[in-house]
Amino acid sequence: MTLNKTVIRVADAPIEAYVQVNAALSFYALMYDYGDFDRVDRVFTEDATYDIIAHPATDEANVAEHFGSAFELGLPMVGCDGIRDFLGARFDDNSPFQRRHFITNVVIVQYDGETLESVAYMLETKTPHGGSVAPEVTMSCVFEDSMVRCDDGHWRIRRRIAHPDRIAAH
Repeated sequence: MTLNKTVIRVADAPIEAYVQVNAALSFYALMYDYGDFDRVDRVFTEDATYDIIAHPATDEANVAEHFGSAFELGLPMVGCDGIRDFLGARFDDNSPFQRRHFITNVVIVQYDGETLESVAYMLETKTPHGGSVAPEVTMSCVFEDSMVRCDDGHWRIRRRIAHPDRIAAH
């Protein structure tokens, strides 16, 4: 799937697919925020790929700074182990900030019952522990996900492309 800003076609997908996709994406956000990376296989297939392709106007150095040492692990990330390593390298238990990931505006653009393609927005915020100031948006992006229905009936991401369009300095 290539993101086309002029036309987003909404697939004729059942409401159950939307509920399950939203549940998987919400679990991803909570897993990330709490550093529960041992459960990455609840969101991604074992052979999943995860790539980050910045908007052409976004400075590559800024992207690399935002993702820190995780960016040095290389892209795309491959398999649950590669995704787990990347996400884990970004997580800092000693950070003075609490990070939150918000995934919204989920649209299924292709659906055949066993596979689907979706587009969603993601906002990452940070706020000092204790909430003494309002949260600050540190990144926004578009997720393009290719998902498959697995044997257990749950949808998992087989391929994710994240398109960051705003990355704030840390």
